[in-house]
Amino acid sequence: VDKLDPQSGTSLEIGSSGDTITIPSGATITNSGTASGFGAQTLVSSGTWASGTDTLSFDSVFTADYVRYVFYLTDVSSTSDYKLYIQTRRGGSYITSGYAFVTNGEDSNGNNLSNVDSPAGNMELNATAYFGGTVEKTSNAIIYFHNPYNSAQYTQINGLTCGWQNNNFQATAQFSGVDPNAASVTGFRVLVSAGNTNAGVKYALYGMAS
Repeated sequence: VDKLDPQSGTSLEIGSSGDTITIPSGATITNSGTASGFGAQTLVSSGTWASGTDTLSFDSVFTADYVRYVFYLTDVSSTSDYKLYIQTRRGGSYITSGYAFVTNGEDSNGNNLSNVDSPAGNMELNATAYFGGTVEKTSNAIIYFHNPYNSAQYTQINGLTCGWQNNNFQATAQFSGVDPNAASVTGFRVLVSAGNTNAGVKYALYGMAS
């Protein structure tokens, strides 16, 4: 037997409460559908940022299904020196004012990098500009969204960026930001502060239920 199907209906249960299901060493589980209830990351959205644009937008990606989200942005490059910004979406609109953020980092020449602002038009991810104009000098980011759909609290983000600066040093930064409104956030957008993205910028958004 190489396939299990329910005797009737469309639901199948393996084992009973208290049983242990063992996957032996060397075996592989391949999921081509949707997995739930495991407490692991579940892919919500992935793809490539369209080249020649300065904004990557997501709507209706945050729901009550997950309490945390993590967003990966890979191989970012722009036609001009740039910073990365985040804006949230709530009430059917992207919010362009009222944020607070802190960025703090260092470059490979030992320079301390920091910036703060409140109120601000966005949440800034890197304190100094990353290099623009070439596709080989890229930046990358990991962004955590904390329970954004919860209407009883402010929506906070934090994370890390790394990239090649316009002063020709490698830099890394920690950041945190807040949309200080108790409202359900349903989406967000990422912006480059100058120029337009080159081809090959990849992204993935995952949700975590617990």
